[in-house]
Amino acid sequence: MASDVESFGESGASYYTEEESEEEWEEPKLNYIRMRNDLLEILKEDFASCITIHPKFVALGTHWGKIHILDHEGYRIQEKEFSGHKACVTGITLDGSGEYVASCSDDGTVVISGLYSDEHNQKIQLERPVKSIALDPNFSHSSSKQFVFGTERLILSEKAWLRGSKQTILHQGEGAVRKLKWRGQLIAWANDNGVKLYDTKQKRRIQHIPRCGAVSDTSSTVTGRIEMGNRAQPNNDEEDGIRCEISPAHIAWKDDTNILIGWAYDIKICEIKERPSRSDLRIRTKYCVIKYMFQTDFLCCGIAPLGEQIVAFAYVEEEDDAGGDCVSSVSGSLKAVDDVVVKPRKPHTSAARPQLRILEANPVDKKSYIEVSRDALSISGYAGYRCADYSLEFNDTELLVVSPKDVVIAKRRDEDDHVSWLLETHQYKEALGAVKVFGKRLKKHTLTEVGLKYLSYLLSRGKYQDGAELCLIVLGKNRMLWEETIEEFRKANRTAIIAPLIPHEDFALPASCYDLVLGDLLENNHEDFVTLLDKWSCKLYNITTMITRLLKYIDENGKKKMLLAALAKLYAADQRYDRALSIYLQLQHPETFDLIRKHNLFGALQENILPLMQFGGSTAIELLLDNMDYVPIDKVVARLENKPGYLHQYLTALFARDAHLGSEYHGLQVRLYAEFDRARLLPFLKSSNYIPLEKALQICEKRNLIDEQVFLLGRMGNASRALSLITDLENDISRAVNFCKEQNDDMLWDELINKSLDKPGMC
Repeated sequence: MASDVESFGESGASYYTEEESEEEWEEPKLNYIRMRNDLLEILKEDFASCITIHPKFVALGTHWGKIHILDHEGYRIQEKEFSGHKACVTGITLDGSGEYVASCSDDGTVVISGLYSDEHNQKIQLERPVKSIALDPNFSHSSSKQFVFGTERLILSEKAWLRGSKQTILHQGEGAVRKLKWRGQLIAWANDNGVKLYDTKQKRRIQHIPRCGAVSDTSSTVTGRIEMGNRAQPNNDEEDGIRCEISPAHIAWKDDTNILIGWAYDIKICEIKERPSRSDLRIRTKYCVIKYMFQTDFLCCGIAPLGEQIVAFAYVEEEDDAGGDCVSSVSGSLKAVDDVVVKPRKPHTSAARPQLRILEANPVDKKSYIEVSRDALSISGYAGYRCADYSLEFNDTELLVVSPKDVVIAKRRDEDDHVSWLLETHQYKEALGAVKVFGKRLKKHTLTEVGLKYLSYLLSRGKYQDGAELCLIVLGKNRMLWEETIEEFRKANRTAIIAPLIPHEDFALPASCYDLVLGDLLENNHEDFVTLLDKWSCKLYNITTMITRLLKYIDENGKKKMLLAALAKLYAADQRYDRALSIYLQLQHPETFDLIRKHNLFGALQENILPLMQFGGSTAIELLLDNMDYVPIDKVVARLENKPGYLHQYLTALFARDAHLGSEYHGLQVRLYAEFDRARLLPFLKSSNYIPLEKALQICEKRNLIDEQVFLLGRMGNASRALSLITDLENDISRAVNFCKEQNDDMLWDELINKSLDKPGMC
């Protein structure tokens, strides 16, 4: 998809509206910044004609013959401005170290100027226009001080043995040399017939790469794969119709062995290789193969490497009302440039905005190139420019897009640019994830900054739950941000959503913040209010303030058990334990016993024995038994006298703890067992040594408890009466025999025999 870069600001990114669908969101591959400052003043009166780039500065040539040295923001570097030409500067270049700048002009001059020394400055005057120039990359350190320049000839100039300079014609006879690029020991240049390569070490021309339709003047053969797709091959007339003055060749060294060539509608990727010399196998000579060659749907006005990709500066023509497009291409965001069909050019065309297109090897077959992105640039006055008015220069980090009135810096987008784009397209979640991944590599964006934008986005769309969860990640330990965010939730009546996530352990906010939250929940959400009182330490908020607010609310809205329990908790936190205990007892709250134990409120037990027993059960009994110093047994018995069920539970637990404690109440326990726990009466009678036997017997006789009467009569020595109960009432001879054995009394045996004789049926 093509993206339109309408303006170049600090970020240089294009902007997207919220209504655009996700399908339209394609991130630009480059970041654009228009060079401003002093450059704007220069281009008000003059026109940019050529440029070259160094990591620390750029050198700009103009139509009025000026050379300006600027930093990358467009500011002049003091005392670095040259006026060695009287006509348009046609070429400009720097040596590898950035110490010398060389320029040429239509006035026939070639000027070498030192930026830090004038020892090797030169000026050459010729009788014809000079169209291109290149310095030896090692010019400042080389003793030969070589450079080449092009008219209708390619001329190598170098320092002579004694003094002066020597010039050697390397090539001539094929039109003007319009482009020169020097890399290492290789010089590449373009004339009307094609691109040629020269080896400065072996001092020989090694290759001619013909322009499509031109005839090579060398016997060497261009080899390698040529991927043309199914495009229509233009005829010579069509190709010759695009003159070099209109669409000149563009050359870019990707590295020491790979060179890119863009010329009109053709792009070639070439590789320099070595092979043994035919004349001497000990010598290896260089040659060039075309790895890829394809046609495009645009005129190429600049080419540069971008990692493993290619950046092509595209001059696109738009037809007026007279007809349709001059080119057609395969639709889709990835366009196979092999499949472009070139149509005959029509006479009435105007220029569209120039584009930077990024091409890369097809990941499917690795044999062709596809287009992965394009950016349309808003260049000042683009509609009136020709292809030859543009140029593209580059270094390892930047591309310079040059037109007569503009210089735009294009950089590969870094991590910060990616995050900025995600934010601009409202992909906040992805932006936050990117920040987490990139971490300290980011220089512009932070987790907090991106997170706050995401949070604002969520809240503006009513996604308060997602926003609250995001706070834990984004707000960290920033008190001010937490306070501001809580206030936003409160204003939206969504305090209950953020409240559970508010920090309260290793990191705390001001007390007023917690007071605000609790107060809001008291008015709107009692369950969460109580939950937070249980969860938060009482040190976080103002206890007195909360008690006052809660009392007022209860007075105005009625008593609610949940709120009364919360009030008791606040009283306890404020060390007003008596009030807390009173409310807990009123509510029969299970935390009553913990409150008493934790704060030693045992003195209040005597007055609250019955209320505690009414809801505490075994817990209350255990508390009473553990604190008999504060609540003596007789006090408990007296308090529970009218509640025999509670009294029975208490005395049973007391007997289980210590059979000797409360022995004076064992007679009372007989009655209580007989009434509430008949099954455990006999075991109790057998276990206690403090039971008043006569009183116990009366109770058992009254309730006709035979087994208990037999046991009591036996303990009282009235075995005969006990035997009579067994024989007369139960008529159980087996039990009678066992009873006689237990008593070990001969007279009792005689009595049993007599009873058996009187009741034959019992035997």
